[in-house]
Amino acid sequence: MFTVGIFLVSLPVHDLKKNAIRANTILCFYGFALFVFVFIGCRGLIGTDWLNYYPFFQKAPSFVSDIDEIKNFVSHSYFEKGYAIYTVLCKTVSSNYFVFQLISFLLDFLVLHSFFRRYAKRYYFLAWAFYFIFQGYIIELIILRNAKSIMCFLISIQYIHKKQWLKYYAMNFIGILFHISAIFYLPIYFLCRLKLSKRLELIVFIIGNIVYLLQIEWLKTILLRIVTIWDNHYSGLIERYINSDLYSVSYGITIGYVERTITFILFYFNYKKLIMHDKNMDVFWYLFLIYIYVYLFCSEFFIILERIPNLFVCSYWILYPNFFRVLKHGAKYLFIVMIILYGVLKMLSLFNLPWASYENVLFDTIDVVWRKQFVLT
Repeated sequence: MFTVGIFLVSLPVHDLKKNAIRANTILCFYGFALFVFVFIGCRGLIGTDWLNYYPFFQKAPSFVSDIDEIKNFVSHSYFEKGYAIYTVLCKTVSSNYFVFQLISFLLDFLVLHSFFRRYAKRYYFLAWAFYFIFQGYIIELIILRNAKSIMCFLISIQYIHKKQWLKYYAMNFIGILFHISAIFYLPIYFLCRLKLSKRLELIVFIIGNIVYLLQIEWLKTILLRIVTIWDNHYSGLIERYINSDLYSVSYGITIGYVERTITFILFYFNYKKLIMHDKNMDVFWYLFLIYIYVYLFCSEFFIILERIPNLFVCSYWILYPNFFRVLKHGAKYLFIVMIILYGVLKMLSLFNLPWASYENVLFDTIDVVWRKQFVLT
């Protein structure tokens, strides 16, 4: 219902232009903002990552604490230093973990609001719908550190277009302070300036499908060789992932694989139409290629598919609303119906997981001890 609701809002309202803001646009925006703040911002303890974030927040001092206590907390943090300082800042505002979650979502909302206004333009609400369907729900509810590094990257994309590399790297180095995975954003500034042949992009996609479908384990061979010559903490971690039945399991033909294949075909054969009105779409096209190629070439490692594609899924949030723009009138409604069905199916599969059962601090009594026992069992 959450996904359907956002789509219904997006149908009658298609722009937030400064010179053409209508009354129903304003009403829809504030209604939407209130809804997501209640639904996402005021959530309870959902998922499994809070098992680490909740006690970390409880142990964090505030800035009114002794300076040595703050230094000790940050220096001995098992999370990145930037996230530790951010937690201390939020703890200064309130010692309530649920207020911390609300603040975190507020910051993300402001970044995403600006991001969608800049790149989705007429289809602002549609961009939000695609955000929640394609990993946005997971980003907001579970991966709190990754979320902040992703938000830093979203801010930095404008500097790729403006050719301001110093600001781009400054934002993403801040992102690294929240989660080390943001290091993958560093080469993007130069990768997005490459002019690749469309034929080459298609050939790589076809090769990737062959690797995926035949489950060719090329990456394990390379990583095992690295482990033998590079003996340190990370080599041990890589070896554990390789030998783990959980993290090294490969994907088969899934609904996600079918969706990604169809998406590539739609974007590839409508590429010129996508960039006709906005050449900035080129950047999101390259982000999408990285996203799809990682899935195809690295499917032998579940842990890679859990971490890396999330960094580039923002391409969906922008390319799909712009693809919607180029469709003919009748095709638009068929497209909306298909995406709603896919979104509902995806959300239902997520909510059916025991650890994903929804609760809200405004309507439910949150029992941390019971919730912890429930998730662990």
